[in-house]
Amino acid sequence: GLVAFCFSGHAVIPSIYNSMESPQRFEQMISYSFVLVLTCCATVAASGYYMFGSTVSDQITISLHDAPQIDAGEAMKLL
Repeated sequence: GLVAFCFSGHAVIPSIYNSMESPQRFEQMISYSFVLVLTCCATVAASGYYMFGSTVSDQITISLHDAPQIDAGEAMKLL
């Protein structure tokens, strides 16, 4: 669900390619962009696991309601 949504910017790719100053660097830019998104998603996933362990819901936002304040604060420090 949420992770797949993070990688779904395909509709704007032709516009980005056409507006680039150096279109030959497009593949490199896409690779860096996907690595950045993957890093952000992995950071959120790791903080969710840190807060809830194996009891985390499929969507971390559902589990945030039950988060103890101390653990939530510690996870935010990690982010």
